[in-house]
Amino acid sequence: MKKNLLSEEQVKKIALAAKLDFDNDSLKKIIAELDETVTYIKVLDELDLKNTEATSQVTGLKNISDEDEIRESTKTYNNYFKVEAVLNE
Repeated sequence: MKKNLLSEEQVKKIALAAKLDFDNDSLKKIIAELDETVTYIKVLDELDLKNTEATSQVTGLKNISDEDEIRESTKTYNNYFKVEAVLNE
């Protein structure tokens, strides 16, 4: 039987942080499934990334949101500004 990459204590801590409660049988199954997932991800350690530039996104888009439109509003309701609807149903 191979040794798990994650210990039972580590999985219990993860479950506690995620507010999950497992019985003993479920815990053993979760340990096996998480171990399989971590083993699969560890394949990435074998990649040669020496000449790879770090990136946080790949689309090249910068600020794609529309500019805010500021208009005067003199109408109020309960001390809130009252404006026309901006969303269509």
